[in-house]
Amino acid sequence: MSINNILSQAVADDEPKGNEMPNEDIIAAEAGLEAFSEAEALFEVEKDLSDLENAMELTDTAIAGLESMEDVLVASQENGGLSAADAMMLNVAVGSVMAPFGGYTAKPMPSNEAFDEDGGRAASTVAANEAIKETMVKMWDAVAKFIKDMIAKVQIWFNNNMGSIKRLGSSADALAQKAATAKGTPKEAKLSVSMPEYIYDVDGEFYGTPANVEAFATAAKTLESNIEADSNALDAATEGAAGLTEEMIKGMSVEDVEKESMVLGKALADQMSEDLSDNKAYKKEGFVVKSGVSKLTPSGARAVIMYPADKDEPAITDIDVKWTGVVVDAKAHKDASEDALNSDEVVKAASAIKAASDLLVKATEARLKAKSKADAYAKQVAKNLKMVDEAVEDSAAKAMLKATVKEVSKLSTFNVSLGQKYIAAAGKVLSAQYSFAKASYKNLEEAK
Repeated sequence: MSINNILSQAVADDEPKGNEMPNEDIIAAEAGLEAFSEAEALFEVEKDLSDLENAMELTDTAIAGLESMEDVLVASQENGGLSAADAMMLNVAVGSVMAPFGGYTAKPMPSNEAFDEDGGRAASTVAANEAIKETMVKMWDAVAKFIKDMIAKVQIWFNNNMGSIKRLGSSADALAQKAATAKGTPKEAKLSVSMPEYIYDVDGEFYGTPANVEAFATAAKTLESNIEADSNALDAATEGAAGLTEEMIKGMSVEDVEKESMVLGKALADQMSEDLSDNKAYKKEGFVVKSGVSKLTPSGARAVIMYPADKDEPAITDIDVKWTGVVVDAKAHKDASEDALNSDEVVKAASAIKAASDLLVKATEARLKAKSKADAYAKQVAKNLKMVDEAVEDSAAKAMLKATVKEVSKLSTFNVSLGQKYIAAAGKVLSAQYSFAKASYKNLEEAK
């Protein structure tokens, strides 16, 4: 769905159906998986996250424009309402502000001619004001709905991807059994490496050897706990903003908002305890880079937080969360070749791949069954943006609180897709390892 379609739902009478939450029965979910494309599905959710961030910014900008028009309408009511000429200018301005939303408001704006009719100025001005007010209410509702649809897509991805991982595990198991009965030596001493970006680390170490495949399988044991640790850290920073109530924010001053932002920032920074600022895989000049978990894949892929190095105690608005690690250049290994595995080594590698795939399946099942706080927080934070618009009177406090809540919203939606990122990264490594082990088996003199 394009960002324009997302936003136009804010003012449409009939909203198109989003993705329905799939049945969480694991066995039933495996039906029809052959048509599933992991790469496309992962890209779609990543694009959704980017679109969501843009949608929140555009929504905020549009609401600010509509609020200024609302002020003009209220003031004009004291003088009998807008004139036809003023109404024409208003309609042009509304159309411009609402362009990303399809160019129209939730209720039709009165025509320019309506302001010329006897007694029409006052009534049409009130009607225009009501149309603008209803539109502002619906805008944040559209963002909240989009988050709900995105969460459903992530669940669908988990269901579908689990079938892919299970098939990989079954193939690895069959490969180990075949290699156990194979005899002879490798026909070629070295084999070319496919998917090098997933099987080499930044120092050029090859993760297709039996020892490194087994090490990866051991690391996969921490996969679910890594996801849980990161998720809990993000929850700690999100919970406060998700729990805001109208009573809490009505009288908030700028100082109150600054204090709340610092509390949320500390909650996240304290849990992301491993400092990676000097690690070449994560280093970013002028920024503190921290993580809460150990690396999993050869690329070191994991969630990290970044904030300016001159901020000893960062506010939540200072913190950015990223999925990062070393991006291994496939071109640097385009002609790579490694020692072919013998039959015993194929057995060891394939058995480790099977063990790791079983762990990925368990992690996926855990993600499906988990009653995720992240899901609930993501939806609630989006609703709270609307509440801030409606309830906070101090303009400076409103602007700062909205900025704070929007940053928390980014954290919460990132958290929703966190398990997906870890499992997808691990799955790509397993696929690359299986590809090399299978090529090695086919290279045996007497392979069946």
